[in-house]
Amino acid sequence: MRAVTIMAMKDIHLLLRDRMGFFFVFFFPLLYGVFFGAVFAGQAGDDGEAAQSSVRVAVVDLDNTKESAAFVALLQEEDTLDVSVMDALPEARTQVRQGRLMAAIALEPGFGAAAKNPFTGEAPNVRLAVDPSRRAEGAMLEGVLMGVASKRMQSFFSDPTTMRATAADSLAAIRDDNTMNPLIKATLSSLLRNVGNVADALDNEADADEGDKGAPTSGPAFQLLDVEHVNPVDPATTTDAQSLPMNSYAISFPQAILWGVMGAAAAFGISLVTERTHGTMDRLRGAPVTTNQILASKALACFLTVISVCTVMLLVARLVFGVTPVAPVMLLFAVFSVAICFVGVMQLLSVLGRTEQSTAGAGWATLLVMAMIGGGMIPLFVMPAWMRTLSDVSPVKWSILAIEGGVWRDFSLAEMAKPIAILLSSGALAYVAGVAILKRRDGV
Repeated sequence: MRAVTIMAMKDIHLLLRDRMGFFFVFFFPLLYGVFFGAVFAGQAGDDGEAAQSSVRVAVVDLDNTKESAAFVALLQEEDTLDVSVMDALPEARTQVRQGRLMAAIALEPGFGAAAKNPFTGEAPNVRLAVDPSRRAEGAMLEGVLMGVASKRMQSFFSDPTTMRATAADSLAAIRDDNTMNPLIKATLSSLLRNVGNVADALDNEADADEGDKGAPTSGPAFQLLDVEHVNPVDPATTTDAQSLPMNSYAISFPQAILWGVMGAAAAFGISLVTERTHGTMDRLRGAPVTTNQILASKALACFLTVISVCTVMLLVARLVFGVTPVAPVMLLFAVFSVAICFVGVMQLLSVLGRTEQSTAGAGWATLLVMAMIGGGMIPLFVMPAWMRTLSDVSPVKWSILAIEGGVWRDFSLAEMAKPIAILLSSGALAYVAGVAILKRRDGV
């Protein structure tokens, strides 16, 4: 073990002496995190282009009325949404927090009553829990909800029976409301009587334009929907999306950490090739150490470097940008799993070529593909459905999810089990494959 430790310290010392390698392992990911954190901070209200592919949302109908069911049906018809109907809001919020859904939409009790009387009382209430890392989509989703509410109003004005009944109910409610301003009461009463007249005209197959004249699209207190943002991380807290208990750097730093981790894996993979091509490996074999010990020392050096990268990045996020992990123990599990996974990736990268140049090219190409399909370069939500499915094979995706689980998603041990299991098994398979290929090809 002493020989393994000494050789590992040697490899770390060589990495620190390589200025370019040191830059890409430690400083490049830091610049990435700061830059994209600043970008995300300015995009909280940007509607983006998230509609390029359908987004997965859950709808919970807590009202269970004909009107709320009709609203859910309209949501399911939207091409931009992949809607799952759930029975319980806590379950939907949990799936948002886990990153499995973009948002949870809850139609609150009283939704149907408010929808039936759009000219009096409160607007239909909708609670919206959005994944904080997908705020651009959240703005788009709010626009979709308003569009669906508008469709509901259009259907209202095309149904004379519903128009007549709603107008009568609203008139009765206005007559019984002693707190309403008399001028507003008189105006609304006149307007609603006209709505009844329009319904009669539609029944007599009058010109549809007559219906438009009496179709009020706004009023003194008229509102299509009352959208209330709910925090998916802390279900007991209802707050504006800007006030969620994490900032943009909590979202950008997990991705930034992965760039440092990939840089470490590439650096040690190339160094292993360098030692083979420059004869260092042969000289080490002449010492009283085995090939397995040499490879173990390289793995240990890579493991310690990855741990160091993660630690430095998380400390900077905490001390400079105020990112406080919500689940420190889960974050510790995540960091160790990521380190083990990319030790295996490093070993596999080292056998992709026979020279430093070929290994560097093939290694970085492989890592960039992992990053591209795993959400390290392009957010997963803008990808087509088939590419989001393909992303499951990338350890980058599961690494980011695991780190987010400790930083702000507040994963439990059961929720962390899947990404950890995938990372550990991927790392073990990659390491075994890399060692087997090396021994068979070089006859060591």
